[in-house]
Amino acid sequence: MAENTIADAAVALPSQDLNGPVNVLQRYGEEASKRIRKDGLQQYIDPSQTEQYRHFLDDPWIAAGTPINEVVPNGGHARFLIFGAGFGGILFAVKLIQAGFSVEDILIVDPAGGFGGTWYWSRYPGLMCDVESYIYMPLLEDTQYIPKRKYASGEELREYCEAICKKYDLHRRVMFQCAGKTVDWDDRKKEWVAQIALKSKGGPTGQTTIHADFVFFASGVLNNAKLPNVQGFGSFPGKQFHSARWDYSYTGGTQEKPDLANLQDKKVAFIGTGATAVQAVPHVAIWAKELFIFQRTPSSVDVRDNKDTDLSTWESEVATRKGWWKERNINFVSFVNNVEPKPEVDLVNDKVSYNGDLNHCRVWCLLMKKRLTTTTPRSGLWLRHTVA
Repeated sequence: MAENTIADAAVALPSQDLNGPVNVLQRYGEEASKRIRKDGLQQYIDPSQTEQYRHFLDDPWIAAGTPINEVVPNGGHARFLIFGAGFGGILFAVKLIQAGFSVEDILIVDPAGGFGGTWYWSRYPGLMCDVESYIYMPLLEDTQYIPKRKYASGEELREYCEAICKKYDLHRRVMFQCAGKTVDWDDRKKEWVAQIALKSKGGPTGQTTIHADFVFFASGVLNNAKLPNVQGFGSFPGKQFHSARWDYSYTGGTQEKPDLANLQDKKVAFIGTGATAVQAVPHVAIWAKELFIFQRTPSSVDVRDNKDTDLSTWESEVATRKGWWKERNINFVSFVNNVEPKPEVDLVNDKVSYNGDLNHCRVWCLLMKKRLTTTTPRSGLWLRHTVA
């Protein structure tokens, strides 16, 4: 049954485990089948579609009344229209500039209040990227930036986005707090016509029309708040927020210093045990009076083994020559995808690239499942009355 489910879902499987009594393929199928439900996306609430839940999408990082900089007037034209101000949109813009186009030819549109994409929205305590910073952070050769640590924090990634945009003067060619509604091709004029919603925080809404020769889509999905469609969720009277919009005004602290002192007299429930929980829960656990964790299926957890970048060996071992960033990425992908023959040296050399260490991850996965299922309250009423 699990085998058929995997085939139908076209899920990429890990390599066969030959080092232990547990069949990883079978276990993978069992866990995957728990996530594939008949109700599909109906198991979640889309907060953008209902007034009751729309506040979960409010931007906590800009002040109410922040004006929209309409760099292109209603009915105006941009040669290149880019939807998305995260790394994808930023890279589209930079590559166009490097190809010889002017920044004046570009218009970037994003519903956020700043650059960064998911790193703009997500600022929960402990936020880090699980991919080595030396390969994840783009344009390192162009900016000559040296990541602070092997795995970068969300704060550093957001600041790096801002630094790139400052270098290429992108700030004056972006319309924040704006979202694309429709994009249609005008065959007579041979141009795109985009209808864009203007949504200033705490201010009036509106719409503008932008004409463009080329349209780029770099809108991701990791910035969206996904809410569980469970009984009682909408009637809970206490404080609720999504980790993608962490409310430090309620918990106390900041992303830079996550001292969540306001939780010291609070009973807190954390829904989910994915990568976000692995990073944020330890911080919440330090401060909350009581903490309950609700888990559907376990995640694999391993040692991060993060460390500061060694400046004395940066040029001799990492940034060794022109083109090093691309070479390092190709090397990493070769190990992750089990390319044969493998490169002689694993340049990244972490738990992601060394996928032969599946047993280590699996042991943590089993321990996590056993511990949480024995401590989580069984009653559905617990979920209703402790959601936070």
